[in-house]
Amino acid sequence: MKDQVIRIPTRTDIVVENGGLFSSRGRGAHPERVLESYELILIKRGQLKLREEKRRFKLGPGDALILSPGRFHKGIGRFPDGLQFYWVHFRITVPQAELTGADLLHIPQHAALKDSGHMAELFRQFLNDQQTGGERHPHRAAAYMLLMLSHMEQKEQEDDKHGSTQRVASVEAFITTHFHKPITPAVIATEFKLNLDYLGRIYKRAFGVTLSEAIRNKRLRRARDFLLNTDANVNEIALACGFGGSSYFRRIFKQVEGLSPSSWRKLHANYHTNTA
Repeated sequence: MKDQVIRIPTRTDIVVENGGLFSSRGRGAHPERVLESYELILIKRGQLKLREEKRRFKLGPGDALILSPGRFHKGIGRFPDGLQFYWVHFRITVPQAELTGADLLHIPQHAALKDSGHMAELFRQFLNDQQTGGERHPHRAAAYMLLMLSHMEQKEQEDDKHGSTQRVASVEAFITTHFHKPITPAVIATEFKLNLDYLGRIYKRAFGVTLSEAIRNKRLRRARDFLLNTDANVNEIALACGFGGSSYFRRIFKQVEGLSPSSWRKLHANYHTNTA
């Protein structure tokens, strides 16, 4: 009896263009360019220094990096002798706006893989497939690519188990002592050298609010204290609490409290009158 053929649709969101294993003899440097596709790099041996826009990366064995399309990148210095790294270019054909949470892998741009051997083996299999006519089966290349990217996400999840608690505690302390300054989630991510999306996820998982909400809540808490216990005017309070200006402060305060700062102060003043 002939085996039944089961027809399984394959997604084509990822299109793999080409890849390879680069080996340096100490000549030349990584080119200056802007790609139209993503590039995944895995360092096998040696050290590679790169810059994407204003961000610098120093990569060693086991480090994986994703360079994004539309961003300028270049090497820093010449290729060192003995450097080896795997590379592959790929595109995502679905517009970012159409991707839903179920479709997304949350992947750090730079990951220091504890077990890079698994990804290296995926690279070897992909390159062997490419060498033997894999272009006739693009879904296989896409599957290799998805597995490699998933391995980077897996690394981030392992970090969550061991380091996220300490990270978010440090971030919470930073917000508590700096909320009156012009900080934003992006500023905090830069301060702690973390991917913004990753930091936002682990912070919300720990505290139940976003980074923006945490900053806003701490500013409002201090503002309420000023309104109740000082004679400072609204503009002075807005500046002291990090809101930047009185109009923005009034708008945010009314959204949360349902009253303007001045009306809230009048309403609550009697509740906080001390008598001797």
